[in-house]
Amino acid sequence: MLPSPSSSPARPVLHDRVNVEDQATATPTTSRTTTYLPTPRLSDKKRRPEPFSLHPVNKRPRLDVDNSDADSSSDEEDVLLIPRRRDLLLCAPHAERSLQRYTWGLNSFSTTPILRTFVSSVTDIFACRSEDTGYVSPPYACDYTHRARTGGDPLLAVATEEGVVQVVKTIERSPCDPGTLYPQHCSSRNLTSAEPQRAIMRPHANGVFSVKWDPTDTLLATSSGDLSTHICDVQTLAVNQTLRAHSLTVKTSAWDPNHRDVLATGGRDGCVHIWDLRAAERRNADGSLTPVKSIVRAHEESSQKPKGRKTKSPPIPKGVTGLTYTDALPHALVSSGSADGVLRYWDLRDPKPAKRSKRTKALEICEPHLMSPTDPTVSHGARRPRGIASVVPGHGPTAGLIFALGLDSRIHTYSAHTLEPTPFSYSHPRMQTNNFYLGLDLSPCGRWLASGSTGGQGRAFLYDVANAGRLTSASVHGVELKGQAGDVGAVSWAQDTLATCADDGSVRVWRPNAERYRECLADPKDAAWRWSWSVSD
Repeated sequence: MLPSPSSSPARPVLHDRVNVEDQATATPTTSRTTTYLPTPRLSDKKRRPEPFSLHPVNKRPRLDVDNSDADSSSDEEDVLLIPRRRDLLLCAPHAERSLQRYTWGLNSFSTTPILRTFVSSVTDIFACRSEDTGYVSPPYACDYTHRARTGGDPLLAVATEEGVVQVVKTIERSPCDPGTLYPQHCSSRNLTSAEPQRAIMRPHANGVFSVKWDPTDTLLATSSGDLSTHICDVQTLAVNQTLRAHSLTVKTSAWDPNHRDVLATGGRDGCVHIWDLRAAERRNADGSLTPVKSIVRAHEESSQKPKGRKTKSPPIPKGVTGLTYTDALPHALVSSGSADGVLRYWDLRDPKPAKRSKRTKALEICEPHLMSPTDPTVSHGARRPRGIASVVPGHGPTAGLIFALGLDSRIHTYSAHTLEPTPFSYSHPRMQTNNFYLGLDLSPCGRWLASGSTGGQGRAFLYDVANAGRLTSASVHGVELKGQAGDVGAVSWAQDTLATCADDGSVRVWRPNAERYRECLADPKDAAWRWSWSVSD
Protein backbone atom coordinates (compact mmCIF):
# COMPACT_ATOMS: atom_id res chain seq x y z
CA MET A 1 0.00 0.00 0.00
CA LEU A 2 1.05 3.60 -0.42
CA PRO A 3 2.79 5.05 2.62
CA SER A 4 0.66 7.41 4.67
CA PRO A 5 1.82 10.96 5.24
CA SER A 6 2.42 10.17 8.91
CA SER A 7 4.52 7.04 8.32
CA SER A 8 6.95 8.60 5.85
CA PRO A 9 8.59 11.97 6.47
CA ALA A 10 7.76 14.42 3.71
CA ARG A 11 10.66 15.66 1.63
CA PRO A 12 11.02 19.37 0.90
CA VAL A 13 9.08 20.52 -2.11
CA LEU A 14 10.90 19.46 -5.30
CA HIS A 15 14.07 18.79 -3.27
CA ASP A 16 17.12 18.21 -5.48
CA ARG A 17 14.96 18.81 -8.57
CA VAL A 18 15.36 22.56 -9.03
CA ASN A 19 18.00 25.08 -8.15
CA VAL A 20 15.94 27.16 -5.75
CA GLU A 21 16.46 27.56 -2.06
CA ASP A 22 14.83 25.15 0.39
CA GLN A 23 11.74 26.49 2.10
CA ALA A 24 13.37 26.10 5.50
CA THR A 25 16.41 28.21 4.58
CA ALA A 26 14.89 30.56 2.03
CA THR A 27 15.01 34.28 2.69
CA PRO A 28 11.58 35.55 3.75
CA THR A 29 9.82 37.34 0.95
CA THR A 30 7.18 39.13 3.01
CA SER A 31 9.35 42.08 3.97
CA ARG A 32 9.11 44.92 1.52
CA THR A 33 12.42 46.41 2.57
CA THR A 34 14.39 43.24 1.78
CA THR A 35 12.40 41.86 -1.13
CA TYR A 36 11.37 44.77 -3.28
CA LEU A 37 13.06 47.91 -4.45
CA PRO A 38 11.86 51.21 -2.95
CA THR A 39 8.53 52.21 -4.38
CA PRO A 40 9.03 55.09 -6.86
CA ARG A 41 6.84 58.13 -6.86
CA LEU A 42 4.37 58.06 -9.69
CA SER A 43 3.05 61.04 -11.55
CA ASP A 44 -0.55 62.16 -11.35
CA LYS A 45 -1.24 60.72 -14.77
CA LYS A 46 -3.46 57.72 -15.37
CA ARG A 47 -2.04 54.55 -13.88
CA ARG A 48 -1.35 51.56 -16.04
CA PRO A 49 -3.78 48.64 -15.49
CA GLU A 50 -2.51 45.65 -13.57
CA PRO A 51 -1.22 42.81 -15.78
CA PHE A 52 -3.29 39.64 -15.91
CA SER A 53 -2.01 36.89 -13.65
CA LEU A 54 -3.30 33.53 -12.52
CA HIS A 55 -1.96 34.19 -9.02
CA PRO A 56 -2.50 37.11 -6.68
CA VAL A 57 0.35 39.60 -6.72
CA ASN A 58 1.15 42.59 -4.58
CA LYS A 59 -0.13 45.79 -6.05
CA ARG A 60 2.99 47.74 -6.91
CA PRO A 61 4.07 50.12 -9.66
CA ARG A 62 5.42 48.45 -12.76
CA LEU A 63 9.20 48.20 -12.84
CA ASP A 64 10.88 48.09 -16.21
CA VAL A 65 14.25 46.56 -17.04
CA ASP A 66 16.78 48.45 -19.09
CA ASN A 67 16.71 45.80 -21.82
CA SER A 68 16.46 46.52 -25.53
CA ASP A 69 14.57 43.25 -26.11
CA ALA A 70 11.72 44.21 -23.79
CA ASP A 71 8.52 45.49 -25.33
CA SER A 72 8.49 49.27 -25.58
CA SER A 73 5.54 51.29 -24.38
CA SER A 74 4.21 54.68 -25.32
CA ASP A 75 2.85 55.34 -21.84
CA GLU A 76 4.55 58.29 -20.17
CA GLU A 77 4.16 56.92 -16.65
CA ASP A 78 7.24 57.26 -14.46
CA VAL A 79 8.94 53.94 -13.93
CA LEU A 80 12.02 52.72 -12.11
CA LEU A 81 14.73 51.24 -14.31
CA ILE A 82 16.58 48.19 -13.04
CA PRO A 83 20.07 48.00 -14.54
CA ARG A 84 21.14 44.85 -16.31
CA ARG A 85 23.17 42.56 -14.05
CA ARG A 86 25.45 39.75 -15.01
CA ASP A 87 23.95 37.32 -12.51
CA LEU A 88 20.53 37.78 -14.09
CA LEU A 89 21.83 36.39 -17.37
CA LEU A 90 22.57 32.88 -16.15
CA CYS A 91 20.17 30.09 -15.35
CA ALA A 92 22.00 29.31 -12.09
CA PRO A 93 21.19 29.29 -8.35
CA HIS A 94 22.54 32.79 -7.68
CA ALA A 95 20.63 34.13 -10.68
CA GLU A 96 17.47 32.43 -9.43
CA ARG A 97 17.77 34.23 -6.10
CA SER A 98 18.08 37.53 -7.93
CA LEU A 99 15.05 36.69 -10.04
CA GLN A 100 13.03 35.94 -6.91
CA ARG A 101 13.95 39.31 -5.41
CA TYR A 102 12.95 41.29 -8.49
CA THR A 103 9.94 39.23 -9.58
CA TRP A 104 7.69 42.21 -10.09
CA GLY A 105 10.31 44.23 -11.89
CA LEU A 106 11.00 41.38 -14.30
CA ASN A 107 7.48 41.15 -15.65
CA SER A 108 8.72 42.73 -18.87
CA PHE A 109 12.24 41.26 -18.68
CA SER A 110 13.06 38.90 -21.54
CA THR A 111 15.92 36.42 -21.67
CA THR A 112 15.27 35.45 -25.27
CA PRO A 113 18.59 37.03 -26.36
CA ILE A 114 20.35 34.59 -24.02
CA LEU A 115 18.52 31.65 -25.61
CA ARG A 116 19.81 32.76 -29.01
CA THR A 117 23.40 32.34 -27.80
CA PHE A 118 23.04 28.57 -27.30
CA VAL A 119 25.65 26.87 -29.51
CA SER A 120 26.87 23.31 -29.99
CA SER A 121 30.26 22.11 -31.20
CA VAL A 122 30.99 18.95 -33.17
CA THR A 123 32.54 17.63 -29.96
CA ASP A 124 29.14 17.96 -28.29
CA ILE A 125 27.66 15.20 -30.46
CA PHE A 126 27.29 11.76 -28.89
CA ALA A 127 26.36 8.93 -31.25
CA CYS A 128 24.09 6.06 -30.17
CA ARG A 129 25.33 2.89 -31.86
CA SER A 130 24.07 -0.67 -31.74
CA GLU A 131 26.33 -3.12 -29.91
CA ASP A 132 25.31 -5.87 -32.35
CA THR A 133 25.57 -4.20 -35.76
CA GLY A 134 27.53 -1.00 -35.08
CA TYR A 135 24.92 1.08 -36.87
CA VAL A 136 23.33 4.11 -35.25
CA SER A 137 20.25 3.46 -33.13
CA PRO A 138 17.75 6.35 -32.76
CA PRO A 139 17.39 7.58 -29.17
CA TYR A 140 13.79 7.68 -27.95
CA ALA A 141 14.20 9.19 -24.48
CA CYS A 142 16.78 10.98 -22.32
CA ASP A 143 16.94 12.39 -18.81
CA TYR A 144 19.57 14.29 -16.80
CA THR A 145 20.09 13.45 -13.12
CA HIS A 146 18.74 15.76 -10.43
CA ARG A 147 22.30 16.57 -9.40
CA ALA A 148 23.07 17.68 -12.96
CA ARG A 149 20.19 20.12 -12.72
CA THR A 150 21.79 21.71 -9.64
CA GLY A 151 25.33 21.97 -10.97
CA GLY A 152 26.63 18.41 -10.42
CA ASP A 153 28.19 16.07 -12.96
CA PRO A 154 26.13 16.17 -16.19
CA LEU A 155 25.12 12.50 -16.28
CA LEU A 156 22.60 11.85 -19.04
CA ALA A 157 20.63 8.62 -19.44
CA VAL A 158 19.76 7.89 -23.09
CA ALA A 159 17.37 5.12 -24.17
CA THR A 160 17.26 3.77 -27.74
CA GLU A 161 14.89 1.81 -29.95
CA GLU A 162 16.84 -1.41 -29.26
CA GLY A 163 16.06 -1.32 -25.54
CA VAL A 164 19.57 -0.16 -24.58
CA VAL A 165 20.12 2.50 -21.94
CA GLN A 166 23.43 4.40 -21.89
CA VAL A 167 24.58 6.74 -19.13
CA VAL A 168 27.14 9.25 -20.42
CA LYS A 169 28.80 12.29 -18.88
CA THR A 170 28.21 15.14 -21.33
CA ILE A 171 31.19 17.24 -20.34
CA GLU A 172 32.77 19.70 -22.74
CA ARG A 173 35.46 17.93 -24.76
CA SER A 174 38.42 19.53 -26.46
CA PRO A 175 38.16 19.79 -30.26
CA CYS A 176 40.77 17.06 -30.74
CA ASP A 177 39.28 14.33 -28.54
CA PRO A 178 39.15 10.86 -30.08
CA GLY A 179 35.64 10.00 -31.16
CA THR A 180 34.92 13.44 -32.59
CA LEU A 181 33.68 13.77 -36.12
CA TYR A 182 36.79 15.46 -37.53
CA PRO A 183 39.89 14.10 -35.74
CA GLN A 184 41.94 14.42 -38.95
CA HIS A 185 42.17 18.17 -38.37
CA CYS A 186 44.07 17.65 -35.12
CA SER A 187 47.66 16.66 -34.56
CA SER A 188 48.42 13.32 -32.88
CA ARG A 189 50.03 14.97 -29.85
CA ASN A 190 46.73 16.67 -28.99
CA LEU A 191 44.78 13.41 -28.91
CA THR A 192 45.07 12.95 -25.17
CA SER A 193 41.57 12.91 -23.67
CA ALA A 194 39.15 10.21 -24.76
CA GLU A 195 35.39 10.31 -25.02
CA PRO A 196 33.76 9.80 -21.60
CA GLN A 197 33.15 6.17 -20.82
CA ARG A 198 29.54 5.07 -20.94
CA ALA A 199 27.66 2.77 -18.62
CA ILE A 200 25.58 0.50 -20.85
CA MET A 201 22.68 -1.71 -19.81
CA ARG A 202 20.03 -3.57 -21.81
CA PRO A 203 16.90 -3.98 -19.73
CA HIS A 204 14.54 -4.47 -22.69
CA ALA A 205 14.47 -6.12 -26.10
CA ASN A 206 12.13 -3.43 -27.46
CA GLY A 207 12.18 0.34 -27.74
CA VAL A 208 12.32 2.36 -24.50
CA PHE A 209 9.97 5.36 -24.62
CA SER A 210 10.58 6.77 -21.16
CA VAL A 211 13.62 6.84 -18.88
CA LYS A 212 13.45 8.61 -15.51
CA TRP A 213 15.90 9.00 -12.62
CA ASP A 214 14.54 8.41 -9.14
CA PRO A 215 14.86 11.23 -6.55
CA THR A 216 18.16 9.78 -5.27
CA ASP A 217 19.77 9.37 -8.73
CA THR A 218 20.56 5.71 -8.02
CA LEU A 219 17.71 4.00 -9.92
CA LEU A 220 16.37 4.31 -13.45
CA ALA A 221 12.79 3.54 -14.47
CA THR A 222 12.63 2.42 -18.12
CA SER A 223 9.24 2.01 -19.84
CA SER A 224 9.16 0.01 -23.04
CA GLY A 225 7.11 -1.35 -25.89
CA ASP A 226 7.38 -4.84 -24.36
CA LEU A 227 4.54 -3.81 -21.97
CA SER A 228 6.81 -3.59 -18.92
CA THR A 229 8.75 -1.10 -16.82
CA HIS A 230 12.12 -2.07 -15.34
CA ILE A 231 13.87 -0.56 -12.34
CA CYS A 232 17.63 -0.58 -12.99
CA ASP A 233 20.41 -0.07 -10.46
CA VAL A 234 23.00 2.27 -11.97
CA GLN A 235 25.78 0.99 -9.71
CA THR A 236 25.42 -2.68 -10.64
CA LEU A 237 23.83 -2.15 -14.10
CA ALA A 238 21.29 -4.82 -13.15
CA VAL A 239 17.49 -4.92 -13.17
CA ASN A 240 16.13 -4.88 -9.61
CA GLN A 241 12.39 -4.94 -10.29
CA THR A 242 10.08 -5.66 -13.20
CA LEU A 243 6.70 -3.91 -13.24
CA ARG A 244 4.10 -5.58 -15.43
CA ALA A 245 0.40 -4.75 -15.69
CA HIS A 246 -0.15 -2.82 -18.95
CA SER A 247 -1.69 -4.54 -21.95
CA LEU A 248 -0.15 -2.13 -24.50
CA THR A 249 3.03 -0.04 -24.80
CA VAL A 250 4.08 1.80 -21.65
CA LYS A 251 4.43 5.41 -22.80
CA THR A 252 5.34 7.44 -19.74
CA SER A 253 6.42 7.23 -16.11
CA ALA A 254 6.93 9.60 -13.18
CA TRP A 255 8.56 9.17 -9.76
CA ASP A 256 6.83 10.56 -6.69
CA PRO A 257 9.14 13.41 -5.56
CA ASN A 258 8.17 12.90 -1.91
CA HIS A 259 8.43 9.09 -1.77
CA ARG A 260 11.44 7.50 -3.44
CA ASP A 261 9.82 4.05 -3.67
CA VAL A 262 6.62 5.14 -5.42
CA LEU A 263 6.16 5.80 -9.13
CA ALA A 264 3.37 5.95 -11.68
CA THR A 265 3.22 4.62 -15.24
CA GLY A 266 0.82 5.29 -18.09
CA GLY A 267 0.35 3.41 -21.34
CA ARG A 268 -1.47 3.22 -24.62
CA ASP A 269 -4.06 0.98 -22.98
CA GLY A 270 -5.42 4.08 -21.20
CA CYS A 271 -4.43 2.85 -17.73
CA VAL A 272 -2.44 4.55 -14.98
CA HIS A 273 -0.77 2.22 -12.48
CA ILE A 274 0.76 3.20 -9.14
CA TRP A 275 3.67 1.07 -7.94
CA ASP A 276 5.31 0.71 -4.55
CA LEU A 277 8.71 -0.97 -4.80
CA ARG A 278 8.48 -2.06 -1.16
CA ALA A 279 5.38 -4.19 -1.76
CA ALA A 280 7.37 -7.34 -2.47
CA GLU A 281 4.43 -9.60 -1.65
CA ARG A 282 2.40 -8.34 -4.60
CA ARG A 283 3.83 -10.33 -7.49
CA ASN A 284 2.67 -12.11 -10.61
CA ALA A 285 3.45 -15.71 -11.42
CA ASP A 286 6.57 -14.67 -13.36
CA GLY A 287 7.92 -12.72 -10.37
CA SER A 288 7.08 -9.27 -11.71
CA LEU A 289 5.59 -6.67 -9.39
CA THR A 290 1.89 -5.79 -9.49
CA PRO A 291 0.51 -2.26 -8.95
CA VAL A 292 -0.93 -1.14 -5.63
CA LYS A 293 -3.45 1.16 -7.36
CA SER A 294 -4.88 1.13 -10.89
CA ILE A 295 -6.84 3.76 -12.78
CA VAL A 296 -8.35 2.13 -15.85
CA ARG A 297 -9.61 4.00 -18.91
CA ALA A 298 -8.30 7.18 -17.34
CA HIS A 299 -9.20 9.45 -20.26
CA GLU A 300 -12.54 7.97 -21.26
CA GLU A 301 -15.77 9.86 -20.70
CA SER A 302 -18.13 8.15 -18.25
CA SER A 303 -21.18 9.26 -20.26
CA GLN A 304 -19.68 8.27 -23.57
CA LYS A 305 -21.66 5.70 -25.54
CA PRO A 306 -20.37 3.63 -28.45
CA LYS A 307 -21.20 5.11 -31.85
CA GLY A 308 -22.06 3.33 -35.04
CA ARG A 309 -22.64 -0.37 -35.60
CA LYS A 310 -21.29 -2.92 -33.20
CA THR A 311 -18.23 -4.77 -34.42
CA LYS A 312 -16.22 -7.66 -33.09
CA SER A 313 -13.06 -5.55 -32.69
CA PRO A 314 -12.91 -3.46 -29.48
CA PRO A 315 -12.59 0.32 -29.75
CA ILE A 316 -9.13 1.84 -29.68
CA PRO A 317 -8.39 3.02 -26.13
CA LYS A 318 -7.48 6.60 -25.39
CA GLY A 319 -3.90 6.31 -24.27
CA VAL A 320 -2.12 8.10 -21.44
CA THR A 321 0.73 10.19 -22.85
CA GLY A 322 2.00 12.20 -19.87
CA LEU A 323 2.17 12.02 -16.07
CA THR A 324 3.41 14.59 -13.60
CA TYR A 325 3.20 15.27 -9.88
CA THR A 326 2.34 18.77 -8.71
CA ASP A 327 2.39 20.39 -5.27
CA ALA A 328 -0.45 22.73 -6.17
CA LEU A 329 -2.98 19.99 -5.37
CA PRO A 330 -2.79 17.55 -2.43
CA HIS A 331 -1.30 14.15 -3.33
CA ALA A 332 -1.83 15.10 -6.96
CA LEU A 333 -1.04 13.09 -10.05
CA VAL A 334 -1.95 14.84 -13.30
CA SER A 335 -2.30 12.92 -16.55
CA SER A 336 -2.69 13.86 -20.21
CA GLY A 337 -4.22 11.79 -23.01
CA SER A 338 -3.91 11.08 -26.69
CA ALA A 339 -7.46 12.11 -27.62
CA ASP A 340 -7.71 15.72 -26.46
CA GLY A 341 -6.07 18.49 -24.46
CA VAL A 342 -8.01 17.88 -21.25
CA LEU A 343 -5.86 17.21 -18.17
CA ARG A 344 -7.10 15.05 -15.30
CA TYR A 345 -6.18 15.15 -11.62
CA TRP A 346 -6.14 12.02 -9.48
CA ASP A 347 -5.89 12.09 -5.69
CA LEU A 348 -3.71 9.10 -4.84
CA ARG A 349 -5.24 8.85 -1.37
CA ASP A 350 -8.58 8.04 -2.97
CA PRO A 351 -8.22 7.42 -6.74
CA LYS A 352 -11.82 6.10 -6.93
CA PRO A 353 -10.92 2.68 -8.32
CA ALA A 354 -13.13 1.18 -10.97
CA LYS A 355 -15.79 -1.33 -10.00
CA ARG A 356 -16.84 -4.33 -11.99
CA SER A 357 -20.17 -4.12 -13.74
CA LYS A 358 -22.64 -6.78 -12.70
CA ARG A 359 -23.91 -7.14 -16.27
CA THR A 360 -20.65 -7.22 -18.26
CA LYS A 361 -18.21 -8.20 -15.49
CA ALA A 362 -15.83 -5.61 -16.93
CA LEU A 363 -14.08 -2.73 -15.20
CA GLU A 364 -15.96 0.54 -15.39
CA ILE A 365 -14.41 3.93 -16.05
CA CYS A 366 -12.58 5.69 -13.19
CA GLU A 367 -13.78 9.18 -12.37
CA PRO A 368 -11.12 11.92 -11.93
CA HIS A 369 -11.28 14.27 -8.98
CA LEU A 370 -10.73 17.25 -11.26
CA MET A 371 -10.38 17.84 -14.99
CA SER A 372 -9.88 20.76 -17.36
CA PRO A 373 -13.19 22.52 -18.04
CA THR A 374 -12.22 23.31 -21.65
CA ASP A 375 -9.92 21.91 -24.31
CA PRO A 376 -7.32 24.45 -25.47
CA THR A 377 -6.42 22.45 -28.59
CA VAL A 378 -9.67 23.56 -30.25
CA SER A 379 -9.32 27.25 -29.34
CA HIS A 380 -7.22 28.25 -32.35
CA GLY A 381 -9.55 27.36 -35.20
CA ALA A 382 -8.94 23.60 -35.09
CA ARG A 383 -11.74 21.41 -36.38
CA ARG A 384 -11.20 18.63 -33.88
CA PRO A 385 -9.39 18.11 -30.56
CA ARG A 386 -5.73 17.13 -30.57
CA GLY A 387 -3.87 15.05 -28.03
CA ILE A 388 -1.02 15.98 -25.70
CA ALA A 389 2.47 14.56 -26.27
CA SER A 390 4.12 15.57 -22.99
CA VAL A 391 3.46 17.55 -19.80
CA VAL A 392 5.81 19.24 -17.35
CA PRO A 393 5.09 21.17 -14.11
CA GLY A 394 6.34 24.67 -13.52
CA HIS A 395 8.63 25.78 -10.69
CA GLY A 396 10.41 28.91 -9.60
CA PRO A 397 8.87 31.84 -11.50
CA THR A 398 6.44 29.44 -13.21
CA ALA A 399 5.26 27.65 -10.05
CA GLY A 400 1.53 26.94 -10.08
CA LEU A 401 1.46 26.23 -13.83
CA ILE A 402 1.56 23.12 -16.01
CA PHE A 403 2.88 23.16 -19.58
CA ALA A 404 1.63 20.69 -22.18
CA LEU A 405 2.96 20.07 -25.70
CA GLY A 406 -0.05 19.56 -27.94
CA LEU A 407 -0.30 17.90 -31.32
CA ASP A 408 -1.63 21.21 -32.67
CA SER A 409 1.96 22.56 -32.75
CA ARG A 410 1.43 24.65 -29.63
CA ILE A 411 2.57 24.55 -26.02
CA HIS A 412 -0.44 25.19 -23.81
CA THR A 413 -0.42 26.57 -20.28
CA TYR A 414 -2.72 25.37 -17.49
CA SER A 415 -3.33 26.46 -13.94
CA ALA A 416 -2.02 23.71 -11.65
CA HIS A 417 -4.70 24.55 -9.07
CA THR A 418 -7.76 24.22 -11.31
CA LEU A 419 -6.34 22.62 -14.51
CA GLU A 420 -8.05 25.43 -16.39
CA PRO A 421 -6.22 26.44 -19.60
CA THR A 422 -4.93 29.99 -19.73
CA PRO A 423 -5.47 32.11 -22.86
CA PHE A 424 -1.75 32.03 -23.62
CA SER A 425 0.22 29.46 -25.60
CA TYR A 426 3.65 29.23 -27.23
CA SER A 427 4.35 28.37 -30.84
CA HIS A 428 6.78 28.94 -33.70
CA PRO A 429 6.01 29.11 -37.43
CA ARG A 430 8.33 26.14 -38.07
CA MET A 431 7.47 24.02 -35.04
CA GLN A 432 5.55 20.84 -35.93
CA THR A 433 4.18 18.26 -33.51
CA ASN A 434 2.71 15.30 -35.35
CA ASN A 435 3.42 12.36 -33.03
CA PHE A 436 3.45 11.39 -29.36
CA TYR A 437 7.21 10.75 -29.16
CA LEU A 438 8.10 14.41 -28.65
CA GLY A 439 9.46 15.66 -25.36
CA LEU A 440 9.03 18.81 -23.30
CA ASP A 441 11.26 19.95 -20.43
CA LEU A 442 11.63 23.01 -18.20
CA SER A 443 15.04 24.37 -17.22
CA PRO A 444 16.19 24.19 -13.56
CA CYS A 445 15.65 27.94 -13.15
CA GLY A 446 12.02 27.60 -14.28
CA ARG A 447 12.35 30.23 -17.03
CA TRP A 448 13.20 28.29 -20.18
CA LEU A 449 11.11 25.66 -21.93
CA ALA A 450 12.52 23.30 -24.57
CA SER A 451 10.52 21.12 -26.94
CA GLY A 452 11.18 18.74 -29.79
CA SER A 453 9.67 18.98 -33.24
CA THR A 454 8.78 16.80 -36.21
CA GLY A 455 9.25 17.63 -39.88
CA GLY A 456 12.57 15.87 -40.43
CA GLN A 457 14.65 19.05 -40.22
CA GLY A 458 16.39 18.42 -36.88
CA ARG A 459 14.76 21.37 -35.12
CA ALA A 460 14.33 22.03 -31.41
CA PHE A 461 12.71 25.14 -29.92
CA LEU A 462 13.31 27.24 -26.80
CA TYR A 463 10.91 29.67 -25.11
CA ASP A 464 11.21 32.12 -22.25
CA VAL A 465 8.15 31.28 -20.15
CA ALA A 466 8.96 33.21 -16.96
CA ASN A 467 5.98 35.51 -17.64
CA ALA A 468 3.55 32.69 -18.45
CA GLY A 469 0.04 33.75 -17.53
CA ARG A 470 0.74 37.46 -17.94
CA LEU A 471 -0.08 39.77 -20.80
CA THR A 472 3.58 40.09 -21.79
CA SER A 473 3.78 36.36 -22.56
CA ALA A 474 1.59 36.86 -25.63
CA SER A 475 4.50 38.42 -27.53
CA VAL A 476 7.15 35.78 -26.73
CA HIS A 477 8.99 34.44 -29.79
CA GLY A 478 10.63 31.05 -29.77
CA VAL A 479 14.26 30.34 -30.61
CA GLU A 480 15.00 27.61 -33.14
CA LEU A 481 18.02 25.33 -32.72
CA LYS A 482 19.00 23.33 -35.78
CA GLY A 483 21.98 20.99 -35.78
CA GLN A 484 20.69 17.46 -36.39
CA ALA A 485 18.79 15.45 -39.00
CA GLY A 486 15.35 13.91 -38.72
CA ASP A 487 12.81 14.58 -35.99
CA VAL A 488 14.01 15.84 -32.60
CA GLY A 489 12.11 13.90 -29.96
CA ALA A 490 13.40 13.84 -26.40
CA VAL A 491 14.93 16.89 -24.70
CA SER A 492 16.40 17.30 -21.21
CA TRP A 493 17.86 20.18 -19.22
CA ALA A 494 20.84 20.31 -16.88
CA GLN A 495 22.25 23.50 -15.39
CA ASP A 496 23.11 25.76 -18.35
CA THR A 497 23.00 22.69 -20.63
CA LEU A 498 20.39 21.24 -22.98
CA ALA A 499 20.46 17.79 -24.59
CA THR A 500 18.40 17.00 -27.72
CA CYS A 501 17.87 13.55 -29.25
CA ALA A 502 17.23 13.11 -32.99
CA ASP A 503 16.31 10.34 -35.40
CA ASP A 504 19.80 10.44 -36.93
CA GLY A 505 21.03 8.51 -33.89
CA SER A 506 22.73 11.45 -32.22
CA VAL A 507 22.44 13.30 -28.93
CA ARG A 508 23.53 16.93 -29.19
CA VAL A 509 24.41 19.16 -26.25
CA TRP A 510 23.81 22.93 -26.37
CA ARG A 511 25.35 25.55 -24.08
CA PRO A 512 25.08 29.37 -23.91
CA ASN A 513 28.20 31.08 -25.26
CA ALA A 514 27.70 34.68 -26.35
CA GLU A 515 31.26 35.16 -27.59
CA ARG A 516 31.18 32.04 -29.76
CA TYR A 517 27.73 32.98 -31.05
CA ARG A 518 29.01 36.36 -32.24
CA GLU A 519 31.92 34.66 -33.98
CA CYS A 520 29.52 32.32 -35.78
CA LEU A 521 27.45 35.25 -36.97
CA ALA A 522 30.55 37.11 -38.13
CA ASP A 523 31.86 34.23 -40.29
CA PRO A 524 29.04 31.68 -40.73
CA LYS A 525 30.63 29.75 -43.60
CA ASP A 526 33.76 28.90 -41.66
CA ALA A 527 31.95 28.37 -38.35
CA ALA A 528 29.48 25.93 -39.91
CA TRP A 529 32.22 23.27 -40.07
CA ARG A 530 32.53 23.19 -36.32
CA TRP A 531 29.49 24.82 -34.75
CA SER A 532 25.71 24.90 -34.84
CA TRP A 533 23.71 27.82 -33.48
CA SER A 534 20.21 29.26 -33.45
CA VAL A 535 18.43 30.02 -36.70
CA SER A 536 17.56 33.66 -37.35
CA ASP A 537 13.98 34.43 -38.33
